[in-house]
Amino acid sequence: MDLNLEEFTRRYVAVWNEPDPTIRRRSIAQLWTDDAVQYLESSEYRGHSELEPRVEEAYEKFVASGGFRFEPAAATVAHHDTIVLRTKMLPAGGGEVAWTGLSFLELAPDGRIHREHQYALPLEPTPVTAAR
Repeated sequence: MDLNLEEFTRRYVAVWNEPDPTIRRRSIAQLWTDDAVQYLESSEYRGHSELEPRVEEAYEKFVASGGFRFEPAAATVAHHDTIVLRTKMLPAGGGEVAWTGLSFLELAPDGRIHREHQYALPLEPTPVTAAR
């Protein structure tokens, strides 16, 4: 699959920051397949009918009301129709990162997301202790 990772990442992050519901809905259709599934630790969202309110709720809670913005957190990597994409949420006016996430994306043949596994990452590295 010939996919521009920088452009894909830009579009993925932009949908979470998009204030216009019509543009957001169109962006969701361009990013996710009709039968896509997004898995979070505590829930899952199936198809555009569930993804649209999920993205809208995140926008309203974190961007519109919360004063945050989402940005890429690191370089996006891909192989064999999968992508690993990291994002961060930080105050729109600048400041410390409030959240970081990792999405493991399985793509459909048309380059849209078919399955997404989203993980919230700890803000501070967790120390690894050697076994004795």
